[in-house]
Amino acid sequence: MSGGKRGRNKQNPEQPKPGLAVSSSPPTKRRFLVKCLKILALALSSLATISALLPFLQPPSVQTPVPLESDDPYSIPYEITNESLVPIFHVKYVCEIADIKSLSGNLEIKGFGYEYADATRGVLWPKGRMTARCHGAGVVVPMSKAEAKVSISYYGLWPFPRKIVYEFTGLFDPNTGKLFRWTPK
Repeated sequence: MSGGKRGRNKQNPEQPKPGLAVSSSPPTKRRFLVKCLKILALALSSLATISALLPFLQPPSVQTPVPLESDDPYSIPYEITNESLVPIFHVKYVCEIADIKSLSGNLEIKGFGYEYADATRGVLWPKGRMTARCHGAGVVVPMSKAEAKVSISYYGLWPFPRKIVYEFTGLFDPNTGKLFRWTPK
């Protein structure tokens, strides 16, 4: 009994273990192929998840009325629309006349911002609309340049606020200096 317990448990290295599949391809090629397939599957599932979430993350849009009211074209109601598929909360807007220049060049106003007490809305539902009433600077002289901004801050389904700024440029009648339309910048 010289072999003892050690000799009984040894298997012949040339024979495969029972129950294991024998592959003709080397193990390194197989591991590489499996790793590539896992990376591809992860990339495709990430892309599918992101593309599914994009409609939920669209920011609100802002439109201006056309034609403008002739008595005060700087006091206009901007229309804010929730373009997302989920509601947005605590929607707040701030209006600003970024730059105004008179037709004669004697008057120039920059950075005149204003906020109103009624500038907040609790919930704006999907595809819902609200009106941002922005009152002008009281300028009645003919103008050659005007730029306005509407800043919107809101909360979505995330715990931190999001802010987006929309900029508009005024289109004027070159002869009279009358503002007839606001266009997105």
